[in-house]
Order: sequence, then C-alpha cells, then structure tokens
Amino acid sequence: MSSVVDVCPKRMVYGPCQGVHQDGACELGDRRCVFLDLGVPAFSGPPPAEAPASVAAEQLLAVAERRPIVIAELVARADVAGQQEAAARLAGAVDAALLGDAPWERVQLPPVLRATLLLQEGVRPIVGLACRDRNRVALEGELQGLAAVGVPMVLCLTGDHPSLGDRADAAAVFDLDSTRLAALAAGRGMIVAVAESASVPPVATRPARVASKAAAGATVCFVNHGSADEVERFVDAARVLTPSLRFVVSVPVAVSEAARGRLAAFLPGSGGDPLPADGVAAAVATAERLLRIDGVIGVDLSAAAGEGEEALVADRVAEVATALGGGS
Repeated sequence: MSSVVDVCPKRMVYGPCQGVHQDGACELGDRRCVFLDLGVPAFSGPPPAEAPASVAAEQLLAVAERRPIVIAELVARADVAGQQEAAARLAGAVDAALLGDAPWERVQLPPVLRATLLLQEGVRPIVGLACRDRNRVALEGELQGLAAVGVPMVLCLTGDHPSLGDRADAAAVFDLDSTRLAALAAGRGMIVAVAESASVPPVATRPARVASKAAAGATVCFVNHGSADEVERFVDAARVLTPSLRFVVSVPVAVSEAARGRLAAFLPGSGGDPLPADGVAAAVATAERLLRIDGVIGVDLSAAAGEGEEALVADRVAEVATALGGGS
C-alpha cells in the first residue's frame, strides 16, 4: 500500500477519489489516477467498532423510518452571524443541514462551533469532516467533540486537494482518507456516512469502493450529482454488494446565474458545463424522481450562493424542502 500512498497526491490508500477526470487523469490534471490501473482496494482494517446509537442519531433514523429525510447544505461561510441566519431560515423546513466547505470558501469555522450554532437554531447538523487540512489526531479530536455536542451524523470525506480551491497556499495533509476516517468515526454513537459518485471514472468499480467504505463502518452513502439513470444503476449495484447500506442523493438547487456557475464548475463529471436553470419546481421534480429509487432514504439539497445571495439561497432551499415534506 505504501507505494500507492507515495504516488497519489492525496496519499490515499483506499482510492480512487471523486476528482478523477473523464479521461482518467488525476484531479490535479498532471498524471493518470493510479487507482485506475490498480483496482479498488478492499478494506483491510479491523472490524468497525460498535456502540449504541446516540439519542440524536436515533431521532434522525426515526424520521427516515417514517418518510424520506430532507437535508440541505448550509452555504459555507466563516461567519457566525451568517451561519445563524441561514440556519434560522432553514429551521422547520429541513430534517438536517449538511455542513461542508466549498472550493471558493475553504476557511471555515471549527466544525464543533458550526454544529453548535445550528443546534441553537433548532437544526440538526450533519458535519462533513475532510482529511485535507487535519491529521489523524486532529480528526479524532473533532469526532470526540461532535459526538459530545449531539451531532447525529458525520460525513467522512477525503476532501479536494487544496490547490483546487481559493487557498492554494495551504499545505495538503491527507494523513487519512475517507475510508480510514470512517473506521475512526465508527463506534462513537453517530451515524457514519461517506460519499461516492455515480458518474465519475471508474464508474464500473464505484459500487465496490463504497462497499469497502461500508466494511470500514459506513452505513449511509451520499451520492454526488448525476443523472437519475446513473444514480439508479450505481445504487442497484452497490446494494447487491452491501444490502444494508442506505443512500442520500444530491439534488442541485441553482437559483441564480452566479450560483449556477459555481455549482457547474465543481460538480463531479460535469466538465464545467452549465447547469439547467433548476428553480424550486425543477429541484422538487428531480428529488421526487430520485426518491423512487430503491434504497434511497433521502435527498441532499446542494446549493451555492453568489456574493450577498446567502439569504436568497436559504429561502429557496427551504421552499424545496417544505415541498418535499422536510421538517414535518
């Protein structure tokens, strides 16, 4: 495995990541993805640790038993007041909000603080935790803090290489990858989630990769943007390998030209092509189609905001969520 770590710029053991270009190039564009020639490594660590689900995790799972869950991505800003306002606009409309980062906004408030701000506004936080900026000791501390404040689910991510975002001056860490982070997160009472793409090369082996993540302790997979047919093929194949895995599918909500451009530039497999003008009605229709796929338990409404559009985006996302029955 060490030879793979030495070659992969993100030091991954369990690749490939979701940044592979359609021609097979690494997300940095300067080499071929090493995992395309090596295949998908099966998880070889110890069995995942087990622990009873926390109260917060049980509550979210109970919602998923009744109906599809509706998650909204909170627009990434290193701004306490902005995070509070966006959360307040989503409260009562969504079942949870996903806290991640974005290539155009790498500097973020600490995950535990962001989660606490959401909890104070009555919104369940799902925290995206990336390996890009933290070593395994820092990641372990973050997981302990998230569990302590009552986060129901953690989304374990390898993360984009820093050279692709607005802080290319930052050193890449990548002490772990998403699969090994999932193993570290298991047994803390939180639902362990991972992400995978249905449309990024190597498409045929993506189901095997998410099965490897499930072996490490993941029980939920967030499926990145793709056509409904691509998503359905991926979910069907992944369920054959891991029948107990459940899926949350991303739905883009683009409400302005600036937001649409930001989303299109970084969607896996989009090649930077313009997104359709997905307004509220279009996003609802897309979500309803994806929710009919067996194994899909919810949707993740993903949106970007141009400068000064954060409130507009939160309001439009809340409209989509309400139409889908979120928060009820």
